[in-house]
Amino acid sequence: MCSCNSHKITSGQENEAIHPKTPMEWWVFSGMLTDNKNGDLYGSSFVLFHLWDEPSSRKDRYFINASITDIANKKFLFETAAVTFPAQGFFPEYPMKIEVPYKYKVWRYKANKNKYILKAIMQANEGYGVLLKCKKKDGLIKYPFSGSEDFYNIKYYSSPALSAKGWLRVSGKRHRVSGKVWYDRYRDCFDLIGKKSNWTQLNIHISET
Repeated sequence: MCSCNSHKITSGQENEAIHPKTPMEWWVFSGMLTDNKNGDLYGSSFVLFHLWDEPSSRKDRYFINASITDIANKKFLFETAAVTFPAQGFFPEYPMKIEVPYKYKVWRYKANKNKYILKAIMQANEGYGVLLKCKKKDGLIKYPFSGSEDFYNIKYYSSPALSAKGWLRVSGKRHRVSGKVWYDRYRDCFDLIGKKSNWTQLNIHISET
């Protein structure tokens, strides 16, 4: 299910919105989270990809990649869910609500007014899942190759310190967590038309000793 509302969209919201007829765009959330009860650290990432197939197909594809890093037990869990919808239209659409059926569960991404909800319940890695509520405050990195100097028309930017709270399910046990999340947003990847591409994302957490 893709539920969006393109009415009364503002120029600032356009950066966050789904962009129909865009070969590829993504929303990346990656953070370090602390167990509110015992202080244990966990890593987690949630990545939403939107891909527009060839014009003749008139289909939009969505992928969600979710991961959990159990630092204390040296475990890294990762799964991907995918779904295809009929093409949504011609204009940026916001607020966003993406629901991706995955086996017996539904993974969700919601965005509205600098607030984000991320949910993924793993199936292959039973007993693992994530539900986070993130909020964007101050602090924006705009990259020099991102297009227009006008914030409301840029292609690539990051918010390095979203506040996050929610829960992680690890080995079947639910942990209340909070922390900071790095948010990465890229859109309008027209230079990827007809090309194969890949990349590697590396997250590093450094603690003072």
